[in-house]
Amino acid sequence: IMMIEQAAMYNQGGNVRNISLCREAVNAYDWHLQEVLHRIGDDKDWNSVFGNFAPSVDRMLSPHVADRALVALTRCQYDTPDLATRVRQLERSIGKIGRTPLSGPLSFSLLKSNAKAGNVGRVMSLLALRKSRDYQPRPKEFELAVTSIDAACLSLRRNHGRNVLLKESQQP
Repeated sequence: IMMIEQAAMYNQGGNVRNISLCREAVNAYDWHLQEVLHRIGDDKDWNSVFGNFAPSVDRMLSPHVADRALVALTRCQYDTPDLATRVRQLERSIGKIGRTPLSGPLSFSLLKSNAKAGNVGRVMSLLALRKSRDYQPRPKEFELAVTSIDAACLSLRRNHGRNVLLKESQQP
């Protein structure tokens, strides 16, 4: 969790971006998510699976830490198609575990990371979700919608094979 916090702080207030730290932190967080998914399997009795570690796992799955992990992921400087895949994978893992409540700041971080990754459909879904939950609108939200379209087109210009007309579930 400390690595995620440190990685998310880079490029804030003049800090120099440490890409290797960001990537290492996000990879470690993703590994821990996969480990949690593997351990819980079909057994949903959280305390029997994790015992004394349940509070630590709950903290790792808190909206704040998930938010910081998404911020750190966007600072890893992955190519747009790779970032898109990693954002979707991280979001799916957190969703499968089902212990992270969606807060206003977390939904905005999901919006920003999906926009930078060029996941246009997901950005539109998140905008609709934020509106339906009456989260405080931010002017940047609509800039992010345009950013997602631009990012999706960037990968097409580079011939990475991403098709902006396909649903997110149909992307390569």
